[in-house]
Amino acid sequence: MHLPKSQILDAAISLRSVLKENGKLILSVPIDRPGLDWEHRDAAGRLFTPLAPDYLQLLFERIGFNLLEKWETPDAQGRAGHSWCTLLFQARHPGRSRALERIEGILNRDR
Repeated sequence: MHLPKSQILDAAISLRSVLKENGKLILSVPIDRPGLDWEHRDAAGRLFTPLAPDYLQLLFERIGFNLLEKWETPDAQGRAGHSWCTLLFQARHPGRSRALERIEGILNRDR
């Protein structure tokens, strides 16, 4: 959530590359985050890129993860108007993630 949207795919691929087969990844993203300006920054200037949980689920499934669980929770700090979605993924066997290989191939050729 603190990366520009243009960097999300590269970050997801990097996360996949450091996990072993069956490794687990947990992501927690805000569903509701009041107090942001038009650039999605808070009063301290921190970026909160709006990322729909369904978008992240699709992205991570396409690069070689299976979604194990997904749940929503209120803010742990009790802040009004804040809520979160947590996604738990498991890395698939590399041989079963052809989409990841295609994406990496395209990125490597473009560099």
